Amino acid sequence: MPRSIVFDLDNTLFLTKETTIWEQMSVKAALFISEEFQVEHEATLVEVKSAPQLYGSSVRLYTDKYGGRRLQALVDCMHNVDLSEVKGNSQLAAALGSLTAERLYLYTNGARSYANMMLSLLGIEEYFAGLFCLEDAAFVSKPSAGSFREMTRKFSLVGSSTICVDDCSGTLSIARQHGFRTAYISDLVDTEHPTYNSVLDFITFETIQYAR
Repeated sequence: MPRSIVFDLDNTLFLTKETTIWEQMSVKAALFISEEFQVEHEATLVEVKSAPQLYGSSVRLYTDKYGGRRLQALVDCMHNVDLSEVKGNSQLAAALGSLTAERLYLYTNGARSYANMMLSLLGIEEYFAGLFCLEDAAFVSKPSAGSFREMTRKFSLVGSSTICVDDCSGTLSIARQHGFRTAYISDLVDTEHPTYNSVLDFITFETIQYAR
């Protein structure tokens, strides 16, 4: 039985890709960079949208290509988005409450203000004992071995008794290298990590597995 479960946020606990939230963030990040460096906005937007594949994230684009002098300002700007598409999820709340793990944690690339607001809007903030956000990782985005180690130190996690749940296989690969169990939230078939179509499928599996 796991003592701790570490959940990702976007596209794990909430399907951000089915909303306009990431588009809003991309537009804001591109506007911030184009205004700071006096570069053309549309070209910067294309660059920001390709950043996950080329750099890992738009934050890494800003640090690696543009020097990252105003990181906190960029992060604050791009996370100041309209979250009206996020609704309470009573099914998810009940599922999280059914888990037998002693502690649930959040490990996200999002800013702390964004993560807190998302958990509140979903109605699941009470289930999490701690959050590890982009600021805690010194703005180093997942997947990152250094960020992962800092997260495990902060929460005093033991790999053999902890499950990491994420939609990023790269993050999960780092977790496995540190002896953690993994759960891959994806519609892809993955041979390295146990794969679930949704976080509710994973929770159902865990609940049944350890039912008395």
